[in-house]
Amino acid sequence: MDNEIRIDGRIENREKSIKILEGKVINNDGQGICGACVKVLDVFSNPIAHTLTDGCGNFKLIIFGNNNCYKVFAACEGYSTSDFQHIFLFDGQKLIITIKLNKLENLLSYLIGRVFFYNKPVEMCQVELYSCYCGILTLCERTVTDKRGMFFIDGTPPGIYIIKAENNMFYYREKICLKKGLNSLTIYPCIKPNMMYGTISGVIVDNEGNRIKDALVVLQTKDGRFIKFTRTNSQGEYLFYNVEKGEYSIVSYAKKE
Repeated sequence: MDNEIRIDGRIENREKSIKILEGKVINNDGQGICGACVKVLDVFSNPIAHTLTDGCGNFKLIIFGNNNCYKVFAACEGYSTSDFQHIFLFDGQKLIITIKLNKLENLLSYLIGRVFFYNKPVEMCQVELYSCYCGILTLCERTVTDKRGMFFIDGTPPGIYIIKAENNMFYYREKICLKKGLNSLTIYPCIKPNMMYGTISGVIVDNEGNRIKDALVVLQTKDGRFIKFTRTNSQGEYLFYNVEKGEYSIVSYAKKE
């Protein structure tokens, strides 16, 4: 067994491979913005590095790697995200840039919400926002929930509104107050009164699988009670509605022709 192992190493001088990006993030008045995030991406939008500005809006990033072409942008709460600046940086080079951010005027309200029923998201639920003046409702916005039950209403004047959420099964209506900036809301709709009951439908056929017209169909509960009856249509189909939740069976009868 060989107990002696040789491991060699090499120390590289990477000082010449360092790229330095410095600069300042300013507002429309030319004042530095404190706490802004400055991010560097490669040309394929893969993240390289990021930092935050100091109290005067200054930043410094040290970049390693073989890339020479980068995209730089910045963001800060209360400001719109800047456009990309495309820059070239080579080994040993220092570049100084300035990034301007436009302040958001938060004069409007933004509503993000979710619709849940028994802790499950409700997809394809129509959400409507109405203004109300002297008892008259005016539709302001309409949207539909996604697979996560989420919806977003973009850019509405602050104020008091009526919000409705509805699909075939559920219904919700409530008064809400939208403030400037971002608002959030979770909606828990109720089952529509006419949907508290279900339907039972089917097809009546003979021994050969032929559909039977005008057959008598009786609905029977689990305990043997007969509660409803109807007749099939020309296609042998029947329908019972306003049926309470439970277990049921049917009894059918047709006269011989």
